[in-house]
Amino acid sequence: MLKKQRVRKLGRNCSINLMKNTFLFFIFILSVANIQAQSTLDEQLKAARYDYDEKLYGQALDSYKKVLKQNSKTISETQINNINLKMAHCLFELRQYYKSTILLDKFIGTSELYLTFKKSTFLSPSSTTQKLWDLIQRAPIKKTVALTDLIGDFDAKQEVDLNVLLEYFNTIISDPELCKSVINAYKRKGKWINQLILEIPINKNEKQNQLLTRLIFEGLYPLQSYVNNKKLKVLDEKDAIIIVKNKVYYDALYWRARINLINHYYSDSNEGFEEVLRELNYKQYNRIIECKFYKALCKFHMKQNKTTLEELGDLHILYNLRPYYKSKFYEQTYHYLGRAYFELSRFDFAIKKFRILTAGYDNREPKNKLIRDSYFWLGESYYCKGEFNKAIKFYNVVTQYGTFKEKENALYSLAWAWFKKQDIGSQAKAKIFFELLLKTYPNTKFKLKSQLKLAEIFIEAGNAKEGEALINKLKNSSTNKSFFEKEINALKQTDFLIGLVYQKNKEYKKALKYYVESDDTTNQLLKQKIALNSGICYKQLKEIKLAVKFLSTATKMPASLIIQIKAKSLLADTLFDNRAEENDIKDAISIYKELIKSNPNHPLNLHWRWKEAKALRQNNQDDKAIDILNNILKENKPEWEKAQMEIGNILLAASPNRYNEAVKHFLNIQSDIESKDVLENAILNYAICLYKTDKPTTAINILEELAKTAKNGLIITDAYQYMAVCFTAAGDTTNALKIYEKSLKEFPKQRNATIIHKECAKLYHKLKNYEKSIKHLNSIFKNENDNEMKANTLLKLAGYELQLAKSGYAKRAIEKFKKIISDFKKSSIAPKASYQLAQFYKSTGDMINAKKYFQISVDEFKNEEIKSLSYYELASETYKNNNYKQAITLYNKVNFNIAKEKSPLLSKKETTYKNRANCHYQLNNFPIAKDEYMGLIRLNRNNMFYKIRYANSCLKSKLRLGDAISILERIPEKQKTKESDSVLEKIKSLQLKLKTQN
Repeated sequence: MLKKQRVRKLGRNCSINLMKNTFLFFIFILSVANIQAQSTLDEQLKAARYDYDEKLYGQALDSYKKVLKQNSKTISETQINNINLKMAHCLFELRQYYKSTILLDKFIGTSELYLTFKKSTFLSPSSTTQKLWDLIQRAPIKKTVALTDLIGDFDAKQEVDLNVLLEYFNTIISDPELCKSVINAYKRKGKWINQLILEIPINKNEKQNQLLTRLIFEGLYPLQSYVNNKKLKVLDEKDAIIIVKNKVYYDALYWRARINLINHYYSDSNEGFEEVLRELNYKQYNRIIECKFYKALCKFHMKQNKTTLEELGDLHILYNLRPYYKSKFYEQTYHYLGRAYFELSRFDFAIKKFRILTAGYDNREPKNKLIRDSYFWLGESYYCKGEFNKAIKFYNVVTQYGTFKEKENALYSLAWAWFKKQDIGSQAKAKIFFELLLKTYPNTKFKLKSQLKLAEIFIEAGNAKEGEALINKLKNSSTNKSFFEKEINALKQTDFLIGLVYQKNKEYKKALKYYVESDDTTNQLLKQKIALNSGICYKQLKEIKLAVKFLSTATKMPASLIIQIKAKSLLADTLFDNRAEENDIKDAISIYKELIKSNPNHPLNLHWRWKEAKALRQNNQDDKAIDILNNILKENKPEWEKAQMEIGNILLAASPNRYNEAVKHFLNIQSDIESKDVLENAILNYAICLYKTDKPTTAINILEELAKTAKNGLIITDAYQYMAVCFTAAGDTTNALKIYEKSLKEFPKQRNATIIHKECAKLYHKLKNYEKSIKHLNSIFKNENDNEMKANTLLKLAGYELQLAKSGYAKRAIEKFKKIISDFKKSSIAPKASYQLAQFYKSTGDMINAKKYFQISVDEFKNEEIKSLSYYELASETYKNNNYKQAITLYNKVNFNIAKEKSPLLSKKETTYKNRANCHYQLNNFPIAKDEYMGLIRLNRNNMFYKIRYANSCLKSKLRLGDAISILERIPEKQKTKESDSVLEKIKSLQLKLKTQN
């Protein structure tokens, strides 16, 4: 028994030992396996890390995925977090931002995407009720596709509140088929805006389709993206995410901020970088510089340009501490400094920054996109400054070396720069580049705008029909219909351009019709252009009040300072040129002053000064006009010389008491004048001033010297002319004629030829040398083109020929009179010629022809004075022939009311009244004769004939007997005659007889 017990005990011990050994063996095996697994994990992590460090992100991503898959049981949570963070970075570098975001969300506690829309996440105008037309058709971001383009049956014309719109979006998202229709429609449009959209497989499953549909709507409208949704997950405690803000958290937050920046969620990106920066210590230079740079980039995209300048400026200090990052971010920093200065319209500072980047590349290809972009923004900066030649130079760099996409913007800007250049050939160049843009990029985003600008170029170039045809083609094209419906301003632009066509063709009323149609545009720049051009049209139509109204409107509109200045200039010119109202010239002066003061470097500044000076002269403010002209500095020598000459002319044109001032002025400026022509003019004017101050002899000496030394033929002929005038003033007609003849001989085709011939004809006529007078008048007639002047010359010739007592000249004079009447019938000289010819025939006793031409003067011409003179002559001839009734009719047509002072008609007045009174007397019209003679008595109170005839008329008409007696009794004794006494006795007897009868 004991033995058996021992055996059993020994067996138990062996069994226990065997179990112990087996357990230890298994532990050993597991330890070896763990060591081998850890060794394998380390090797895999090492390989993945190598790929990661070498920036082989695709390979590194696969390696990390393999590590997680093969070591899911042995890998620690810390290692998993580190691997996920590195995988997120790899996905970021591979531009798979959506997948990177999913990994990063686990570290920073952000929930998954809410697929439904909420009112608080809809970035729209604050009002609760809005027109869907504004929200749908005019989405407030640049790259948009209207919802009506995606879903055709959507009614965008109703007015609903925001909740209805959100409900509509959610209805689409909850319906798988509607989601697919939105995706397919958007895919057809080919406008994939949000980079997140690219990463999601299309039609893979319902949830992804929901996500993709929401992202499409976010691309169309600025809705909050899921990457902005920072609500923590609300889950059961066992599933709750515990957020530990450790290094991994901040690394994840950094990459999440980078993704937000790339996807244009700048506010969230900025917050992320700020949070990361708060936790970095001063030794973490690399990450500090990165965060500061990207944070400044967020500020730039958020339009906080001043803050951008401050933050990018701070980076220079850090660059000195970390040269590596200077090389990494240096160029970008300068580029965005330039961009920020550009956005602040500080173009000179922007140019300095861009020039730092482009230095050394003027004659070679830019090394990267950033340098090419800097060239583009250099062009934009110079364009905004109005330095279009420099802008064109830098745009050309981009068009030469840029990528296909970069060239599109550069070509458009280049075309605009040529268009704005506004010099010879620039419009043609602009046309070439707009056409090249449309040819190279047929679907360019600038297509319709370029076509409209081409139409404008055609119009500006004078090809109005071609421009109008292009505009009508654009308006009537079905492909442009939706564009014009959504872009109402573009439609108004076409109306404006058609108006420009008619304005170019000088059809101003038609132009105004189109300007009225386009005036309801919301484009303030276009409204300003319409107001300006309407003012120009009304000015051309002589409707000055309306012109002033529209030009004034254009001056008050702030859209374009250039147009504002142009409108003010035109307004001032209109007020000055027309002076329709009493204060117009004062208003013009005020506007010119404002323009001169506000725009000292404007190309028209000198023009405004000249116009102000002229306006001041018109307003009798000569001294102020002189002050304006004296402000033109000597640095601009040509304009200074011109101004000084004008000052002298003002003094010369003023009252005679300023002639001495003019003499001093023209004498003093001669030493400072550089231009030979201007100096010769100054000397000429100096001599004229001496002549006007009664110093003709001194003037003659100066003019003689000037005629010898001057190189300018115009100056020489003027010197000769004024020399002759001085001789004439001195009474030396002979020398005056010698100078005139010399001038005509040396310069037969001079501009003063007609004036000199007239003066010669006048002087020779004065000397009674009619033949030479006729010779000079013939020269005038031969070279004269103006019909009025030709007729006047012929009339003088005829008059001079009549004064010659030689045979044949009278006949030639008659021919000239007849030529004037027949060939120059519309001239004001023709009625004079007809009247003078009639007078000539009358003087020769040829009353038949005399009456004929007096009658022609009456019937065929509208000169009222000549008509009255002719009626007088016809009436007088009829009166001589005792045809009293006809004579009265003709005398009644003589109109003395039109006679001006010294008119020959006035000398006929008394004779007309006398003969007319005699006619009535002879016809026994005694009551009328009585009144006519009373009128004559008032004209000539000492004429006895009028008094006796008046008394006889009273006697025979038995009227005004008392007045007749009174007039006859007041005749002085010395003037009384037997006839007057006899008439007086008869009147008294008649008066007594009439009293007795009564």
